[in-house]
Parts: sequence; C-alpha cells; structure tokens
Amino acid sequence: MMRICLTLFFLFSLGLTAASAQTNQQLGSYLQKSRHLKPTSNHLERLSKHDYLIQYFASFPYFSNGGSANADFLRSLMIAESSVNTNAVSPADAYGLTQITLSTGREAARSILKYNYDFQYVDEKRLANLRVADLHDPAINILICSYLIGKYNAKYGRKLALVVSAWNAGEGAITKYKGVPAYKETMGLIGRVNAYYLYFIGIKGTG
Repeated sequence: MMRICLTLFFLFSLGLTAASAQTNQQLGSYLQKSRHLKPTSNHLERLSKHDYLIQYFASFPYFSNGGSANADFLRSLMIAESSVNTNAVSPADAYGLTQITLSTGREAARSILKYNYDFQYVDEKRLANLRVADLHDPAINILICSYLIGKYNAKYGRKLALVVSAWNAGEGAITKYKGVPAYKETMGLIGRVNAYYLYFIGIKGTG
C-alpha cells in the first residue's frame, strides 16, 4: 500500500499537465513500462563509493526558491544515465556518472565559479579549464550535475518530468513543446529516473 501511495503521489508531482495530452499519454506509457525498475546490487555498491560526494554537493543552495539538488534524485540520475560508471561515454559525447557534454560542463563550470565557493574535493582551476578528462572525475561531475539540477528545480518547481526534460533535451525543447518534449529518449529517461527515485523514497518511507 505504501508503494502504491508513493507512486500515485509522485506521478501527480511530475508536471504532466504542462505538456500536450498526446505527450502525456506517451509519457504515461513509459512510466508504466519502467515502474518495476530497481537499482541492482552493483548499482548500490557503486553509489556507496560516491555517497560522500553526493551528500556534499547536494547540500549547496545554488539557487533560491528550491534551487538545490536532492541526493536521491542524483543517485537515480546516475543509475539511469550511466549505471554509475565514471568512465561512461555516450554516442552524443556525454561523459561520466551523469553524462555531461563538454560544452554544457564548461558553461556550468563558469557559472559555478561565480559563487566563489571554496569546494572540497574539487580544484577550482580545473573548473576554469574544464576538459573531457575532468568530467570523468566523480567530484567534478557530481558538482556540475548538482548545480544544473538545482537550476532546473528552481525554474520548473521541482517537477521531475520537466527537470529531466531540461537535463536531457534542453530548456529550449520545453519551451518549444510547452512542456515535456515528445522525444522517446527523454520520456524513457523520465520513466527510469522516476522508478529509481520512487525506490529510494520508498526505502526511506518504510525504514
């Protein structure tokens, strides 16, 4: 019963009304297909090695009005994007745990440096001269991801479907489609992230 209630509550918070009825129907299908996904023991073991970084970088308030990252969301995104593989490379040249492209990483790094935070685990000089190799560094990858997710949380009211859409397809795609873009890749990622996020919420809710 707890699982059913969590699922219904979380689907309500996805922000589906922001998209067309047809897109909502398609997205509902992807959510249904992914609903039974759970992290494997390998996923959880790999996550545990990065947990101190996840907790640390998710603790920073990068933006006002809800502009921080949720640690369980970061865990879910890492599983969905790379199976928690620091060496992962996508066909679109996205790198590391959360699959960040070099252009996106450099733009985010420039914005992060403006905060003048004295981060642990990250050398600010590497952010200023970001290279592909840096995106395979768990600390840098998780920092940049935390910043971007904080940005999207602030802009889209922490609605998972819109946050993942911005992450995967870009903010311009959300503007174009007036909500979740009708891209199979994006909707598939939303479904996977939602399933893993529900898993982590459920574990805490029943603990």
